[in-house]
Amino acid sequence: MDLQIESAFPPHGRFKIYLEGRILVTEVLGPWNVELVRQWGAAVRPYSLQLMHGGPWAGLAIIKESMLGTPEGMEELGRITANGVATFACIANVVAAAPGVAGRGVVESAFKRIYEGVCAYAFFDEADEARQWLRVLLYERADKS
Repeated sequence: MDLQIESAFPPHGRFKIYLEGRILVTEVLGPWNVELVRQWGAAVRPYSLQLMHGGPWAGLAIIKESMLGTPEGMEELGRITANGVATFACIANVVAAAPGVAGRGVVESAFKRIYEGVCAYAFFDEADEARQWLRVLLYERADKS
């Protein structure tokens, strides 16, 4: 069943999703609103279904221009993240955003609240550092299974 969510607002921001092995990468151009987060949640579902049966996997968000999002968008991101861990066996979420990305110092605490106690997480200035951290984590978790 295709569930359409009515909204008075169009999605703000843009994203691109792709796989790098066991890492689900989302390149995000913010700021964003709840409509964009819902659109993203629907778009990552097929990838999550594909990854969930092959062992540990993780998400990497590479955020450009702005990390700012509406409170409703952040709440929806938290719900989708918790579901990704509980339903689709995602083990970690990492954010890569350069220090100059708008809202970096302010919004990072909101991301911590989303991830804390739900999955492994980390923040990096560069995507390559984030990828390396995730590869080590995935290797360690795969070794224990």
